[in-house]
Amino acid sequence: AALAAMLVPLRSSGSSLRRAGVVRTIPRPIRRWRQRVFSEICRESASTSPEISSAEMSGVLEGLEPKELWGRFGELSAIPRPSKEEQKVLAWLKTIAEENKLQWEQDSVGNMVIRRPGSAGGENAAPVVIQGHVDMVTEKNNDVAHDFSKDPITLLREGDWITAKGTTLGADNGIGVAAALALLTMPTTTKLPPLECLFTVDEETGLTGAKQLKGTMLKGKTMLNLDTEDWGSVYMGCSGGGDSTISLPLTTAKTASLKPGEYEWYEVTCKGLKGGHSGMDIATGRGNSIRLLARSLETVRRAHQAKLSLIKGGNKRNAIARECTAKIALPVSSKAKSLALLTKSFEAYQQEYKTAEPSLSFSCEPLPKEGYPEAFLGESSADALLCLLTSLPHGVMRMS
Repeated sequence: AALAAMLVPLRSSGSSLRRAGVVRTIPRPIRRWRQRVFSEICRESASTSPEISSAEMSGVLEGLEPKELWGRFGELSAIPRPSKEEQKVLAWLKTIAEENKLQWEQDSVGNMVIRRPGSAGGENAAPVVIQGHVDMVTEKNNDVAHDFSKDPITLLREGDWITAKGTTLGADNGIGVAAALALLTMPTTTKLPPLECLFTVDEETGLTGAKQLKGTMLKGKTMLNLDTEDWGSVYMGCSGGGDSTISLPLTTAKTASLKPGEYEWYEVTCKGLKGGHSGMDIATGRGNSIRLLARSLETVRRAHQAKLSLIKGGNKRNAIARECTAKIALPVSSKAKSLALLTKSFEAYQQEYKTAEPSLSFSCEPLPKEGYPEAFLGESSADALLCLLTSLPHGVMRMS
């Protein structure tokens, strides 16, 4: 009941919804940030990203409730924390623990537990474990200059939504970490059982922290996992996945080997998709930019012998690719037909994904001669690569 007193306001204040990098909020007063470690980290990060400052971030989150939670989320957003690079956020957690005279322990993998004694009548209750992970999915739009190893997240406020400028927000699982910290630092007059707040590392790239957790750090038998979507729901299952390593031998030819004036090069782009987490959003019917663009390229290659030099899209194995770019050469003799075929396929995809991906867009722009690639894939290699990309499964493979 004591924990519910803290967690229920997340729902009643309208901040319970987290979707692939967006958090919904309702404004109320918020405290000023005061941790010394945050100021140091923010100054370090701001030196590489002049767009953001603690004052600007504070303005974005001004008036959000619960104030302790949103204050912590703001601090956390200023700390770079890609998977396997969680040193700064772990140092921040240690500082918070020590400033609040709370015990902490860390295992060899990096997982940390911070302990808060029971208070205001909850001293003799059984301890409760509160768990969240400190790393985040690091996805950005191609036109955004952002180094997740150095730069803070640039927060934006759009109506009653908090999002990020051209990058993932890190609400997965930053909002859970912020909730745990808010519990840890509540006044001692709050009735709470003993808490063991567990912060795991490297969740997004294989659950490394959870798998190698030193279990003896925890005494509690009841755990609340805050990496969730809907408050008040109990999950009986979740999405699964697997990794594959595929080696595909490729041959190339020099662009200079083509007859002058026989081909013209174009950059083709698919963008505007929602992307999202490959576990959380995989069943929502969202498009995969790599797959869509590969389908179009395969069509124009078969019909007009287009050359393929490059196809690039996606950044993380656990994120649905939302942007993809390719460089192709079209025969001048059939250029108009090739472009018309590409446009027709693009329009078909926009119709197919009209509901799930309303912002899906394509472009096909000619490259200047100085931008022509030096080489392109051989015929059989291009066919094999595009066949592979269009054949690999995407989406839900089986429902339990």
